[in-house]
Amino acid sequence: MHFNKSFGQENINKRLATTATLNVLVSGTIAGIGAVINKKPGERTLPVFLKGFGFGGVGGGICYIGKSMLWQTAKRENFNYVWPGRIINSIGASIIENAASNKLFYDSFGMNLWIFRLDINSNKKIKFRICPASTISSIYLWSVYGNIDLKKTIYTGSIMLVGREKKKNNLYYFDSQSTKSAGGMSLFNAIIINKTFYEHFYQKSIYSTIAHELVHTFQNRQSLSFNKYYNKIDYNLKASSKSYKKLSKYYFLDVNGIDIASAFIFNITLYHSDIPIEKEAYLLGEHRIE
Repeated sequence: MHFNKSFGQENINKRLATTATLNVLVSGTIAGIGAVINKKPGERTLPVFLKGFGFGGVGGGICYIGKSMLWQTAKRENFNYVWPGRIINSIGASIIENAASNKLFYDSFGMNLWIFRLDINSNKKIKFRICPASTISSIYLWSVYGNIDLKKTIYTGSIMLVGREKKKNNLYYFDSQSTKSAGGMSLFNAIIINKTFYEHFYQKSIYSTIAHELVHTFQNRQSLSFNKYYNKIDYNLKASSKSYKKLSKYYFLDVNGIDIASAFIFNITLYHSDIPIEKEAYLLGEHRIE
């Protein structure tokens, strides 16, 4: 179980500044490496890396702004800032993806919506595809743990579910008789909230946990920049397989090794507050330092 620690606003502000800097540096590095992987024949490695790093860093800073807006969900106990935050986060993530692809920073815009992916490129061509990981996780969480909350789903752009009690740990457990039960969890772009947990044990707004879990869905969107490392493999598969090329028109791969590893760690332990993505979710979603 995680416990609140008493930190002054000064410490919160310092941690926020550090987190913003890390978003810039990590995203810049991811984009710079991706740009080198995707560089064109004759291009020099260092200039390509620096260009990718620069634009990737800008994208990371914008992602941070989008994620940090989710604190308003917990503070104001409404969803007025979720869609603006989602759009801003998607703009930042798109800049990182474009930089990692060694393309113009405005080449395309992509946003994950529920179980779908919306893409708009610089030629104003629009793609609307299904996201397999978000679809499968939403169906799983719905079938095992909870019912869909349609209103919150519309308000957030994520599949939102309300948890039922579970005494066996299929993926994660919800048990109103245990203080070790989870308050909520996210899996790709699906979120489940254990309402019973708050009714029995935890005296804080459920909006805090929703904001926390939304940070994770925004992190998932940002992490998809790693997928640009495989652009050349993707191009070759499309050139050699008509079936693959045809299927790629209808689905968008919304998962990578980072997401799978995070889900695995999240599954095996409830004591996960030392994981960097969790620290960021506590800080940006709840203004808590864990």
